[in-house]
Amino acid sequence: MKNKAKALVLSAALLSSTANAIDLSGTIFDKAAKAYNLDPLLVYSVALAESASGRGNGSISPWPWTLRVPGLPFYAKSEDQAKAKLAEFQQQYGRAIDVGFMQVSI
Repeated sequence: MKNKAKALVLSAALLSSTANAIDLSGTIFDKAAKAYNLDPLLVYSVALAESASGRGNGSISPWPWTLRVPGLPFYAKSEDQAKAKLAEFQQQYGRAIDVGFMQVSI
């Protein structure tokens, strides 16, 4: 009986805890979501799955300068570096390249 009571108290505590949430209001993810009547968190989640990169402080986030060719992701440090690498990749891989937050194929 004691174990059941402990489990009940623990379950109640876990269910009543507040979920961590992020406010995407005004972000590029919010703007894209509104344009297509989607949830901004869904758009952010897809971007995170497609282009996540470490920030160096223990966190990750979508990275706008992400390029991917067969078997190789590349995380440019800037837009200019991404453009230069994209031109190089186009010579090597043609159109088999994914770019940006959402990894859109070119």
